[in-house]
Amino acid sequence: MAANLEPAGFHNTGRAATVAILILAAAFALLGVERTGAAAQTFTVIGTADTGGTCPTSSTCAGLRQAILSANSNAGADTIVFNIIGSGPHIFTPATVLPTITEAVTIDGFCANCDGATANTAALFQPINAVYKIIIDGPGGSTNGIIISSVTAVTIKGLVMHDFGGNAIQVTTGTGHAIKGNFLGTNAAGTAKLNQSGGAIVNGSLIRISGTTSNVAVGGANPADRNLISGSDADGIANGSSGTVASGLTVRGNYIGTNAAGTAAIANSTSGIVSVATGFSIGGTAAGEGNLISGNSFGLNMSPPASGVIQGNRIGTNAAGTAAIGNITGILGSFSNTTIGSTSAGGRNLISGNTANGLVMSDSTGLDIAGNYLGVDISGTLRLFNRNNDLTLQNVSDIDIGLAGAGGGNLFGGDPASAGGNGAVRISGTWTNVRVTNNTIGLGTGGQNLGHKGQGLDASGTGSNLAITGNTIVSSGSVGVRVVLDALGSGVSLQGNYIGVTPALVARGTNSSGVLLANVQGVVGGPLEADANYIAHNALDGVALTLATNVTITRNHIFNNGGTAQNIGIDIGNDGTPDDDPLDADTGPNGNLNRPETTGFVWIDGDHAIVPFRIRSLPNHEFTVEFFRNTTCKPSNNGQGEFFIGQTTLTTPANGLVALNLDIPGIAFGEHFSATITDENGNTSEFSSGFSCNQVHRPTLDVNCDFDVSAADALAVMNLLAGIDVGNVAQECEQEPAPFPGDANQDFQENIRDAISILRFEAGLDDILGNELPS
Repeated sequence: MAANLEPAGFHNTGRAATVAILILAAAFALLGVERTGAAAQTFTVIGTADTGGTCPTSSTCAGLRQAILSANSNAGADTIVFNIIGSGPHIFTPATVLPTITEAVTIDGFCANCDGATANTAALFQPINAVYKIIIDGPGGSTNGIIISSVTAVTIKGLVMHDFGGNAIQVTTGTGHAIKGNFLGTNAAGTAKLNQSGGAIVNGSLIRISGTTSNVAVGGANPADRNLISGSDADGIANGSSGTVASGLTVRGNYIGTNAAGTAAIANSTSGIVSVATGFSIGGTAAGEGNLISGNSFGLNMSPPASGVIQGNRIGTNAAGTAAIGNITGILGSFSNTTIGSTSAGGRNLISGNTANGLVMSDSTGLDIAGNYLGVDISGTLRLFNRNNDLTLQNVSDIDIGLAGAGGGNLFGGDPASAGGNGAVRISGTWTNVRVTNNTIGLGTGGQNLGHKGQGLDASGTGSNLAITGNTIVSSGSVGVRVVLDALGSGVSLQGNYIGVTPALVARGTNSSGVLLANVQGVVGGPLEADANYIAHNALDGVALTLATNVTITRNHIFNNGGTAQNIGIDIGNDGTPDDDPLDADTGPNGNLNRPETTGFVWIDGDHAIVPFRIRSLPNHEFTVEFFRNTTCKPSNNGQGEFFIGQTTLTTPANGLVALNLDIPGIAFGEHFSATITDENGNTSEFSSGFSCNQVHRPTLDVNCDFDVSAADALAVMNLLAGIDVGNVAQECEQEPAPFPGDANQDFQENIRDAISILRFEAGLDDILGNELPS
């Protein structure tokens, strides 16, 4: 008779009904579907036997193997705990691989009756103080330890696991699994890569996540969740592989590659974390979320399509952030749409002390690298350098190195004596759309010199659209900003930077040259004061150009660069030698545009200056002339431009010569005048040449030395001729004495003609030198 499966039929427990229910249960188990109504159980391990089968009762499991088998056979979200006679530690030595976990379960080595095992309570970056009693000592070889293949969440915590030549913990499927509070790859004290009998061990990857797995959490912000993941002969954490991209990995609050104190390395031989993954989160911005990732070959090693967030970590240092426990390279990889760092201090990565490079990123796009400390200690006041470059980018696009606003810039410090050519930022290969914004290179948070042996910023290869904005770049052993390309690159701009000088205008260490550009088109400075660069106190040139064209250098503060006539403010050709020639017929960087010239002394008259000036350049061309004043003077060939004071437009006639007296406001007695010209194509010249560093003089018409030629000077002459005391004329003129105090026209006689000379100038009949002006 057919079994009645209606509710009323349950009063009759026929054989067919029983068989049908068992078949359904088996089918659900094969499909990984939790059976409704099943009760979760707690399985208690009371011994270390490697016995198979299921537990006789839920409270008397002979060993871990029995407990896992029993949990697999029960459909609830079970728990495995330990209550073993003796104080421990209790060592499990499975002869073969443990059963794969196929059901939701928590294996808890920190349970209340686990013989004194206690979870860590120390804050992040303090020594881990957990006490472990449950140790799984693998058989070596290629054996895996715990394998998770459950569609529902599994948690592994409170265990010490080592000597699995395969993977200590392998996750092959499912979502929401958690691995927290474990020591993986070390002894129970977290001091060495040794097993309990003292022999050498072999660890494969300590955590491997593969298949269709998603949203695995390794560690957590809670101190009790902190894992120690060290001593692998492969990788600490391996997430995904080619063809099987695991997604949503979260790694927080762990020590990876160090001892439990965070004071010495217990290296993972390949990588601390290696990942082929999307949506990863390594660290975070909140308290306790960062990781210590040090002492490995690579701290992080990411492959396409890697994307996610890396924040709040210490990579290459000790836990305190004060000394090096270097990875070879801190972060290596190919990324897309990834954030490294944060504008908040909690999300700052400290990437320092690595024995090769801090960050190396190739074939990457869509990166925000912001708010990090690289090559310095946690305080930002001391060098803790990465031996080669802090940040290396190769074949990249759409990259932000630093962001505008508070906390958005990165801080770079380096080794001034590195044999490896240590530098801050290096861009190479083929690249486009790179923005370097608001960073501090070579200057500590307290104003210390922390510069590199190499360049502050070095861009080479083939590239376009490089915006260098609002950075401070000092104390480099080589060029502050060097952009030297293999082919002509357009869209290079430097705006609002401090190069060789701090934002407080204090010289702080010396770059060799401030800026060196070759094979580029672009702009240094801009139309707004905020665009102006301060390029000062560099040992050689302020701005040097080779093979460059259409580089506009405008409205900057360029001063106190170099110390000889060959080191100048703007050096076209990077040779220290002016290339002025008739009609500007030569070619070269920026067309080797002739400098403007001053043809006599610059004279002060009240709040403006009279400049005898000329341009000898291309015929029938329009030029923008920019004027600058300088508070100090370098050798006569060494033009500089400390303060922009104005501009005008002039057009050359057919003979290419424009000569006139310029009336320039905003310049004072004793200062120094300079100028540049820029043609219609945006090529800018070197600073002007001229008399005595173009110092502003008092004209002899100013006989009373008040730096203003007026009727009062004519009256002073007439008073002098009448024998009336004219006050302190002679004393005031000691600053720049004339042949005689009242000799306005410099004919070595003091007579009425001197007063007439002054009055003719005041009437606009003669210029300040006594030359008759056209009517």
